Amino acid sequence: AKDEFLAMVTHELKTPLVPIISYVDIILSETFGKLNEEQKKRLEIIRTSTGSLLKLISDLLDTQKIELGQLVLNKDVHDLNKIIRGVVDKIKLHVDRNNITLTMDLEKQVMVLCDDSRIDQVLSNLILNSLDFCPKQNGKITIKLYSEKNNAHVIVKDNGIGITLENIDKIFVKFYQADASMTREHGGTGMGLAVCKGLVEGHGGKIWAESEGKGKGADIHILLPLAPKSLIVTPKEKFD
Repeated sequence: AKDEFLAMVTHELKTPLVPIISYVDIILSETFGKLNEEQKKRLEIIRTSTGSLLKLISDLLDTQKIELGQLVLNKDVHDLNKIIRGVVDKIKLHVDRNNITLTMDLEKQVMVLCDDSRIDQVLSNLILNSLDFCPKQNGKITIKLYSEKNNAHVIVKDNGIGITLENIDKIFVKFYQADASMTREHGGTGMGLAVCKGLVEGHGGKIWAESEGKGKGADIHILLPLAPKSLIVTPKEKFD
């Protein structure tokens, strides 16, 4: 009953934030008149803070839905290569702003049966997480994708702060924070990776982390079942 109540309250908290962001965007577009630089700067702070609050509430809502078994996944056949490239395009500004080198080694046409918006959410979360923990001037992130038996295997690798051996199995636990001082420096609530775990497992997949230790970077691995060949429609079949 407490979990259901929390899910309901979280949903209600999320509702008013969407129009706040929308109206800030409209004002920033100067539809209602010109803004000076100081006004723009203050509105950008409002937008960023509201976006952070919206993400926090969305993560909390997702964790509650996952735990209650109420998360609905709208699955269809999608090319994981295209999903990854779409995510990278969306976050390119963040990557460039932090002088991070991001490279991709992606197998072509890796078809999976998935909710593309949710897998987009997982990959965005993982890449932005790597971005946050990478050194800002010589950070490196590599994204790999290849087929492995009956699974698609995704690896998000970075040269960031790394994970100690005693913490590596705990980072996907809700609200877990390996280092309180690190949390204050980088932000975060400890829910993002828990949501990723719930979403990946909801697709019948698996997610785990590997690291050689503190200061030696980290690899996040995802396995997702490949789509059955009977469900994959070729361009010719679609035309016919």
